[in-house]
Amino acid sequence: MNAADGSLLWTSDAWKVSIANIASPLPFEDGRIFFSGGYNSGSMMAQLTRGSDGGFTMDELYRLKAREYGSTQQTPVLLKDHILGIRPNGDLVCLALDGTLVWASGKDYRFGLGPMMLVDGLILAMDDFGTITMAEASVEAFKPLGSFAAFDGHDAWGPFATAGTRVICRDFTTMRCFDFGAQ
Repeated sequence: MNAADGSLLWTSDAWKVSIANIASPLPFEDGRIFFSGGYNSGSMMAQLTRGSDGGFTMDELYRLKAREYGSTQQTPVLLKDHILGIRPNGDLVCLALDGTLVWASGKDYRFGLGPMMLVDGLILAMDDFGTITMAEASVEAFKPLGSFAAFDGHDAWGPFATAGTRVICRDFTTMRCFDFGAQ
């Protein structure tokens, strides 16, 4: 939709999630949009192009199956022209913009539906039970730096929020704030 007047700019039925579309699309300045979803949806990279008539078309560039990358709960983030997100098996993964897997956190670091974000040069990811893992914000490899139990609870998959270097997180019953800034 056009933000100025509300007019429809384009429409497409190329991307559908069967149950709940929770993760937001990840837009790029060149008109690409990365869509991801849960419930076996996988993901799709699309390209928006403005035609000579002023209208837009959306073309699918590639799709990934859910086991390769899909996001049931959390919106992926961009790090140095790479996509970071948590796929259905709980791995935190780094994808090149062409959809190629660069790295996965592996079986020792699974995050379920938990949130992840970038803050002050760190990747923060929390598992469903409230353990936060800190890793170097790297596109070369998963480089964990440490972890701690933020909660002794369950259903810790609400999105993180930040204020400067402070991160607000929650589980099903409790909300907490931690400062991840340099000391």
